[in-house]
Amino acid sequence: MRLSRDLSPPVILTLLLSIGVMAFGLVAAKRQIDSGNDVNGLVCIAFASLLASPVSWTHHWVWAVLALLVLVKGRHRVAAAVLGAVFVIGPMWLASPGQFRELKHNWLQAAECVAYVVIGLAYLICFAASRQRSRTRSAS
Repeated sequence: MRLSRDLSPPVILTLLLSIGVMAFGLVAAKRQIDSGNDVNGLVCIAFASLLASPVSWTHHWVWAVLALLVLVKGRHRVAAAVLGAVFVIGPMWLASPGQFRELKHNWLQAAECVAYVVIGLAYLICFAASRQRSRTRSAS
């Protein structure tokens, strides 16, 4: 809605984007689970679900806490710092809120409003593209 500046974006476009981001999330989750990182697989599914949802309130993004822990544990310090900063600052609150004012925002304000979306997509892209070694399972 914010990108198209249309209160009723085309249903087919919304549906295709939702299906696409969920498929992308499943790829990222599978790669993480296959490499032994089940928690990050869960975070990838959660982020994809938030991105596919027509309404994701800021408090739904509590999954960022787990994502932050995954990044810190994986020693991705810069990514952890960026993720933490975005969720502490909450840039969407810097843009003027109101009854459909989002439809009249300039590009900077629009970027502020979709900061969580950008972070969620970047997170999925990074972990879908990662080629981690699969853990070896020993048969006992």
